[in-house]
Amino acid sequence: MNKSKLDQVVEIKSGINAYRQPEEKKDKTNLFNIDDFEYYKNNFKSVDINTKENNNQLEAGDIVLNMLTGESIIIGEIDSSKVLTHNFLRLRSSQLDCGYLFYLLNGDESVLKQINRNKEGSSAIKRLSRKALGEIEVNVVSEEDQQKIGQIYLDMRKLKANMIEEANTLEQLTNKKLYEKIEENTFEYESMQSNKQTI
Repeated sequence: MNKSKLDQVVEIKSGINAYRQPEEKKDKTNLFNIDDFEYYKNNFKSVDINTKENNNQLEAGDIVLNMLTGESIIIGEIDSSKVLTHNFLRLRSSQLDCGYLFYLLNGDESVLKQINRNKEGSSAIKRLSRKALGEIEVNVVSEEDQQKIGQIYLDMRKLKANMIEEANTLEQLTNKKLYEKIEENTFEYESMQSNKQTI
């Protein structure tokens, strides 16, 4: 296992400042924004990882890091061809497995501590600069181990996303049933009745 600075093994690209775009260009540019980022945080199972060519637009399989929160996501087909805005960094690597890089940025305790420590700015708003991210030290294991670790981490994230979806569905169904029972006035407060009997 070797240690390496992130910018030695990963290409880090900053997003554009959408406010500085000419008005006629703003309407034609399909921008990646915080809503897109939140979609991938909450819909991990829709992500497909592929190796992509180096260009200025997002591609399915790109890793995008939110400079304000330090969180990372993997881009899916739905947002390929969108252009990154200034609060995000795009990461691609020919030396690190995509799943392993995703694990490093989201699950490796040492990297997470460095991300939090390297944020710059006022106490109210701190953000991680491209330069500070590049300075972060990461463990570089063998290609075979990268693939194994990356796959385990991706499988766990997919399982977690499925469990969250199932829990949300269960909560919605429970709330719906409770509402129906209350509306029908057929809901029995068993715990209250049992308390009356013991008094």
